[in-house]
Amino acid sequence: MREWHPEYFLQRCPKHIKAQMTTVQVQPGEYLLQLGDISRYVYVMLEGEFKVFHAMENGTDVYPYVGLYNKEFVGDVEAVMGQDAYIGSNVQAKTRCVAVKMPREAFVEWLYTDMELNRYVMGRYAYWIHLQSEYGSTQASLSMRARMARLIDELLLQHPEREIVSKALLCGVLATSMRSANRILKQMKEEGMIMVVGDDVRVLDEDALRSAEYDR
Repeated sequence: MREWHPEYFLQRCPKHIKAQMTTVQVQPGEYLLQLGDISRYVYVMLEGEFKVFHAMENGTDVYPYVGLYNKEFVGDVEAVMGQDAYIGSNVQAKTRCVAVKMPREAFVEWLYTDMELNRYVMGRYAYWIHLQSEYGSTQASLSMRARMARLIDELLLQHPEREIVSKALLCGVLATSMRSANRILKQMKEEGMIMVVGDDVRVLDEDALRSAEYDR
């Protein structure tokens, strides 16, 4: 799949579609999309970090697994789904974000007009389905400790540019309580796999962590 370069695809966009786009800035804490709203816009993300999550009644944020890998567009899935689609997750800026905003109809037309963009987006969806299928299998067959180890591996060891991950994010993706997560992280810390400082988790022993991914 082609590496994502938004400027490349935006340059290729037909003028009448590009005329419907605006560049917007979203400040930390502001929402680009909110769960349950009617789908109206799609955003092409240019700068900044955002989080995709569901807010539970008890105040806990739960993070959809594929939301961890969504860095290019938001609102696109709902746009492709059709007229009556509702936004499936909250999308909130973590840092100042810059994005290109367009009506959902303009995005769908762009997708049908540019076959290279179409192939990129379809490949992205296929990758997400693959990730979700693998994640569902581990949810059903592995212990919480093994799932925790795998998630830390995915978020840190497979992305060398990241050094730490928060306990809150681990809890949100695994849909578990902080109490349960703290118990498992304490065990891993005592075994020398990880270091925990406040909310931050850092890997110390990669081999030990990866061996824990197969615990039953």
